[in-house]
Amino acid sequence: MMELNKKTYLILFSTLFLIFSFQNCSKVQLESAYEASTYSSKGLVCIDSIGEIQTPHRVIFFIDNSGSMKGIDGESGGESHRVRALRSFIQKYQTNDNFEISIGTLYDRQTGFLPDPLNPQLPTHATPQASCSFLKPRILEDRSKIDQALDQLNQQARDPINNSPFMGVLNQMESCIETYRAPGENYRYSLVFLSDGAPTDVTVNQVVSKVTQIVSIGNMGSGFSIGNIDLFMLFLDQYNANPDAAFLIDESIRAAQRAGGLRSRAIVINPEEPYNYNELGLIEDIKYRLKQVWVTNNHVALNSMGAREADSDGDGLSDSEEAKYSLDPMDYASNGQCSDFIFVKNGMRCASSCSVASRYMDSDKDGLSDCDESTLATHSLKVDTDLDSIPDGIEYKIGLSPVDPADLQGDVDGDGVSNFIEALRFTSPFKDDRKIVHKNHVDISLTETINSNGYYCYQIKLQDVGIYPTLGSQKTLESNWSVPGENIIRVLLQVTPSDRPSVRPKHLVSYKSFMFRESVDGLIPFYDNFSSEDFEKIDEE
Repeated sequence: MMELNKKTYLILFSTLFLIFSFQNCSKVQLESAYEASTYSSKGLVCIDSIGEIQTPHRVIFFIDNSGSMKGIDGESGGESHRVRALRSFIQKYQTNDNFEISIGTLYDRQTGFLPDPLNPQLPTHATPQASCSFLKPRILEDRSKIDQALDQLNQQARDPINNSPFMGVLNQMESCIETYRAPGENYRYSLVFLSDGAPTDVTVNQVVSKVTQIVSIGNMGSGFSIGNIDLFMLFLDQYNANPDAAFLIDESIRAAQRAGGLRSRAIVINPEEPYNYNELGLIEDIKYRLKQVWVTNNHVALNSMGAREADSDGDGLSDSEEAKYSLDPMDYASNGQCSDFIFVKNGMRCASSCSVASRYMDSDKDGLSDCDESTLATHSLKVDTDLDSIPDGIEYKIGLSPVDPADLQGDVDGDGVSNFIEALRFTSPFKDDRKIVHKNHVDISLTETINSNGYYCYQIKLQDVGIYPTLGSQKTLESNWSVPGENIIRVLLQVTPSDRPSVRPKHLVSYKSFMFRESVDGLIPFYDNFSSEDFEKIDEE
């Protein structure tokens, strides 16, 4: 009997040991599957890449290529300073639909516009054209014409001939505006003339009269509203071509201001150094200021208990729950239509059919496919459809409505954390966070400065960004394809005009990739991996 008891105790002890060991093993596996390690990141981001212009803006830019300019204006990089600066000026606004330009030239006693379609190739001397064309740099065909015009300007700058009539420039500008004006238009015009001095063939009264006549076009009635017309006179070498030039120019600018061109001004450029038209204030940019930063892991979802788990395909359904419903954790839309998350929430069906392309396309980079957006009645080209400041994808995946602006208010689960903060942290507004162990929330710190060009800049520091052991996926949203262990972090900046913080924000987005195995035990280094160049503006309707 005693022997039997010893054996029984031994078996019982062994059984308990195995159970205890199995439980510990299960706990280790659970942690490796669902609990995140973290990483940190920092960098300086300046909100100068949007390049928005307040209203539709047309610039008529005339460059003096007369003989006296050759001895004053320098050359660098194979181009004259005046042409190189103009190319940079155009490049700044090359993606902006509100910007159009017409390029004029003074050459061999002629005034007119480029390009010359009959002489497109260098080194031919292009002939100024009598009529102007307003070109948009963002349109490929127009950009080709702009580049041709710049090349022709540069050729003229290398071989300048004679002087050109000053009054001819003003007449050409006036003719260009009159040609394109139409009832109901609201364009703003900047008339820019770059030269090395003032002419001797006109009087002050003549120039003042002509300038007044041109700028006054912007104040015409009869249903025509062209907006303001401003005149900018850019001169090199302190007006050395005429001892009375300063007086003539100043009187012209005063006339332009009296006629309504309040931003008109004369600007002296140092010809000994390369110059930048972007610094002269020819066009008034909107200065944007940071309103909100959203940092989310595209490969993390909230499970049914409200805890974070790995979500390899980024569909909003954790890998473990995909298995529960016999769905593919590496396919955003393995049901064949909408995201698997919507499919499950909608009773194992999708509300509407979608094209194959739209199932994995995310046009506005908000974390929902275009197919999902059509299913949810959200906008596929607007990050935040209901304007409650929460991106549509985050809002839907934590259980709020992306079409109800009121649901960012309140504290549904009564845990002391508002719905908006739950969205920022990516936690559930319907689960008491006091009862859920969240290993980390992203810690974001910001320091605001203003750079030399007047744009707002931010030193952004991110800490405790969770990294999870994902399976990898190539059937997910276009920006989020991943390999096993990879986590793609989306940093979304919401920015608004500094003087109008309540308007619909613009969005800048950046994606950063980190591997789970690099961050085991928190060993991942501090990454200096943010800069303005990392962010792209999301095109919105």
